[in-house]
Amino acid sequence: EVIEIPVTIEDEYPPEMDQRLDAAIVLTEKISRYGGVVNILIHPNVLGHKFRFQEQFTEYYKDEAWFGTVSQFGDWWNAKIAMQIDVYKYDILIKVKIDAPLPLNGFPLMVPESLKLIAMIPEQSDVEKTEGGYLFKKLEGQVELIFEEKSTHLSK
Repeated sequence: EVIEIPVTIEDEYPPEMDQRLDAAIVLTEKISRYGGVVNILIHPNVLGHKFRFQEQFTEYYKDEAWFGTVSQFGDWWNAKIAMQIDVYKYDILIKVKIDAPLPLNGFPLMVPESLKLIAMIPEQSDVEKTEGGYLFKKLEGQVELIFEEKSTHLSK
């Protein structure tokens, strides 16, 4: 089994990395809109401009982003691949069953705005509502989310 981790920003493309910081931030903002991942490749053969880029980029995103190694990212994907998600619809109720046999930190679940969360079993304390869905800070085991479709009718 192979997990391919594509490179988003690499260190050999001209101009030098620290001169591409603004472009890297614009690209990162676009990717973050849909919960994507920015993978930066920096070879340690040149310290100057590469190190400046890394320092400035991490300072810019230090309060917003997760930074990790390729191994940590691979572990996250292995846990995500192992999980199962099933969706069931009952009239206006929708049940989402998640089975995460391996611990998964930082799992985003995108949910249409037309759904309202009415129950989570078992109740999870480390889930936060985000724009477009929910973020599980740590997910392991089985969780059920029950949603209700919001009415699209105008009441008289």
